Amino acid sequence: MNEATRKHLTLAVKVSVSAALLYFLITRIDLEGFLAAGREFPLWSFAPLTLIFICTVFIGSWRWRVFLGAHGLKQSILKGVKLYMIGYFFNNFLPSGVGGDVVRGFSAGKDHGRMSEVYASIAAERLAGLLGTLLIAAVFLPIVRPPSPLPIAILFLNAIFWIGTILFIFFDLEAFLRNILKILPFGIGNKVADFVEAVRHYRKDRAALAKGLLLSILYQGSLIFFVYIIARIAGVAEIPWTAYFCFVPLIWIIALIPISLNAIGVREASFSFFFGLWGASEAKGLLVSLVFFGTSVICGILGGIIWAASGHAAKKIGEGVD
Repeated sequence: MNEATRKHLTLAVKVSVSAALLYFLITRIDLEGFLAAGREFPLWSFAPLTLIFICTVFIGSWRWRVFLGAHGLKQSILKGVKLYMIGYFFNNFLPSGVGGDVVRGFSAGKDHGRMSEVYASIAAERLAGLLGTLLIAAVFLPIVRPPSPLPIAILFLNAIFWIGTILFIFFDLEAFLRNILKILPFGIGNKVADFVEAVRHYRKDRAALAKGLLLSILYQGSLIFFVYIIARIAGVAEIPWTAYFCFVPLIWIIALIPISLNAIGVREASFSFFFGLWGASEAKGLLVSLVFFGTSVICGILGGIIWAASGHAAKKIGEGVD
């Protein structure tokens, strides 16, 4: 099986999983209740919700700026927001949830001329976001006291990822990787080792690590609170605001499992399950998930407009130079 066939097969499987999960949800939830909740959800709220979502992107861009700065790369927060939104646009089309990261990393890498360091900063962002999300869940665990086995899952995931991160960052792996991967053609092994070295560079800048983690906590916390706002607009009153900071991190972690197209279906099933676990309507959990996804799509459309305008501007500049 060649690479192209494998990619098409993987995409087909992910689309099938997303479709199957959505079909399962529609058949098991109160469909009439879902449609009624959808009709009652105010369409005008998408405008302020999108604005709030974009505000969270500013925090993410600030975090990216910190990780880039550790490599001596300077980028304005506004430029980061622009690239983030363009990334959201490509997330709507690329078959992977990290497709947008690839696009914004490539764009920033071309600007800075240091591709490995830029992608290392994005990898550091992802890792810090994961750790920040799990830390939020752990902090709210004694406050919320969720039903079993959620406390065990939260503590276990924290232990695994924190220990794994410490081992990865503070133990020398470059020489080992170069020896193992040197058999790969076209210098691929060295490129992988260079990337690992660029990521592990952050162990030399603990101030950037600490600031990046704090901004990740702020960023992930703002997204969780954003979910709470959507839920309140949808009329969900059964779940206390503190509970969102305990179960939404688990939804983000579950959504990372690459079995569906851009986590579609997996995310919706997770929202429905956790809303039901806290005594709320599973149908409204599905609605909240779809509204959250919808705001990211709107943000992506705006990013597409920015991308098109930027490309047009670049073409104009090129014509002027000629």
